[in-house]
Amino acid sequence: MNNKQNLSINLSPRVGLPTWWEEDDLVVDERFLFISKVVSRYVEHLKPYYLNPVTVFPKIVYRAFWLKEQDNKLPLSKIGLKIKLVALYDNIVGVEFPKTKTMVPASAPRIIEVIWGRIYVLLHHKDISQSVNDNVAIVELKEREKIVIPPEWAYTVVNPNNSIALFLEVVSKKEPAVLFMWQLRGAPFYLIQRNSNLEIVRNPNYKSIEKYGTLDVEKYIKSLYISPKTPIIKQFLRKYERFSWFYNPNAFSWDTLLDFIQY
Repeated sequence: MNNKQNLSINLSPRVGLPTWWEEDDLVVDERFLFISKVVSRYVEHLKPYYLNPVTVFPKIVYRAFWLKEQDNKLPLSKIGLKIKLVALYDNIVGVEFPKTKTMVPASAPRIIEVIWGRIYVLLHHKDISQSVNDNVAIVELKEREKIVIPPEWAYTVVNPNNSIALFLEVVSKKEPAVLFMWQLRGAPFYLIQRNSNLEIVRNPNYKSIEKYGTLDVEKYIKSLYISPKTPIIKQFLRKYERFSWFYNPNAFSWDTLLDFIQY
């Protein structure tokens, strides 16, 4: 496994924007888009989130590309969207599968959509006193599948594959910041590789959590009026008004997420 991913993928039909993955980099049609910022996260930046804090390798775990429209040729800003495409590599870190930081949207939901490969999303409430067993889910998402991260819920994205995973994050322009759950070393569970198999082990820093559920993703996103098959950006561009929960999250009861967690 290494960082170099010699893939050539036309991402446009999957993203809903003119984008390509070429020679380990994101390429956009500069008539409509530009990459405003690229953030690379190395193992050294992520040590507080991993099972073994002394594991240090000089390799990139993931890169995040922030996209903006060129001269208002696309109405992304007008309809209140910020777009980030994340390339999560396949480098094992110690015994753990590569993952992102554990983040919490402070006041607005986020949408994750898998563009290439497969990911796991570890989801739990940020308030540890509320993170009882029915507040923790480990969700497998395949290409084109989506999940909405509610405000004040922590999420970690993990790549269990032998190749790169690409996923999109749709963020509200009104979202001021995210919080980071490093004090307890990330999520309540770790996904590790043991004897070439994926194994889920408990994070001992979460004293009250002993099990996790799965999420009925299709029913959950349909309850939010999201079509399972159409790229999420296309859905916003066609009729963003239907996603009132995205623009006015305080008027929505996010506890309904718990109805879709299964054990």
